[in-house]
Amino acid sequence: MDETLRRLAELMPELPDHLRRVATRILDQPEAVAVTSMRALAAAVGVTPPTMLRLARRLGYENYDAFRAVFQAAVVGGSFRQKAASLQELGERSGETG
Repeated sequence: MDETLRRLAELMPELPDHLRRVATRILDQPEAVAVTSMRALAAAVGVTPPTMLRLARRLGYENYDAFRAVFQAAVVGGSFRQKAASLQELGERSGETG
C-alpha cells in the first residue's frame, strides 16, 4: 500500500482536477479504499465510479478491485495497526520530553 500511495502522491501534479480530488481523499484516508465501495467513495468525493477506475488504471492496476485489494491487504495485514502504534509511541515520547 505504501508504494501505491507514494506513486499516487508523485502523480498528483499531472492529474486532472477530478482525479486529483480522488487522489487527495485516498492520500488523506487510505483506509476508506479498503472499507468503502467504489460507488460510495466516488459519491463522497463528487465523481462518477468510472473516475475511480481511471485512477486505478493510471496507477497500473487492471481494475478497481485489484487497486482496492492492496488497501484491504494492508488492513488485514496490520499495516494500519503498525502505523497507529508508531504514532502512539512517538506521541508518548514527545510527551516525555516536552
